Amino acid sequence: MSGPVQTTVKVKILARLVAGILTWSYTAGFIPPANGFNQGNGHEGRIHIIAPGEAEIVFDLDDRTGWRLRFIPNESEAIWISRGSVCPIGPGDGDGQFIINRPQNMRLTITNLNTVQGEYCYALRFDSDQGVQTFDPIIKNGP
Repeated sequence: MSGPVQTTVKVKILARLVAGILTWSYTAGFIPPANGFNQGNGHEGRIHIIAPGEAEIVFDLDDRTGWRLRFIPNESEAIWISRGSVCPIGPGDGDGQFIINRPQNMRLTITNLNTVQGEYCYALRFDSDQGVQTFDPIIKNGP
């Protein structure tokens, strides 16, 4: 199923309202730092994992909206992952490349098995007082 984690990616997601519109941004840090990098502006960027081996990705939500955002509690609904450059429109685990752990309100942890090079689009999904909200950056495996 899964082996030792070689890389940990800590992703901090900020949700806030700007002129009443929900806006997202994120930062990603890699442990060890040489195993990956963040491409983009923190809104529509890519998390690029260049090291071989499994990567644990930890998403932490900082909700400053007042909407009581939290990860959907069902792991198949908290994140949708698809292979390729098209954002997912339904549940998926990236053709088996990702193991999704049970969400814990403001935190979601997944394991990227990283056995296939390619680009994976995902949609992080949150419950809120305003209904389901989605944020969707991209994960890229390989050089």
